[in-house]
Amino acid sequence: MNDEAEVIVATRAFGMVCTSRTCGFVFHHDISDSVDSYYQEMGRAGRDGEKALAILFYCPDDLKIRRFLASSDQVDAEEVEQVAAVVQKQDEPIKRRDLREQTGLSQAKVATALNRLEEVGVVEMLATGEVVESEQPPEVSEAAQERYQQYMRSASLVS
Repeated sequence: MNDEAEVIVATRAFGMVCTSRTCGFVFHHDISDSVDSYYQEMGRAGRDGEKALAILFYCPDDLKIRRFLASSDQVDAEEVEQVAAVVQKQDEPIKRRDLREQTGLSQAKVATALNRLEEVGVVEMLATGEVVESEQPPEVSEAAQERYQQYMRSASLVS
């Protein structure tokens, strides 16, 4: 950290806090979780204004792992609609735990569905952690699904 070492081998977490201005190269052992992450990680090199080098070592199978991890909490339009329907039936805010119980979906799927619904303005997350309905047209779950697919395409995680 005092620019005394010529080479530092680090995890991503440590590498991200590396503030050395004399880093001339960054070698990645595997693929980052997103293009934004990779951009931040490779940005460690060249902070001194000198030429720098960033190299990524990977094999095509590494992409399969990233795609699997990215899709592990995916929900389909039907599941998004299911969560929206339960929220819409409520007369008062509902807790996520109750949503899980009423839909039979996992915690990750409920969270993902709520995030998509919130992005398109169907639900509102309260400071208490509870969820309430917002005013939106009925085709919102499709809009939420499309927005998520656009995000995944822009993050280069799916083709």
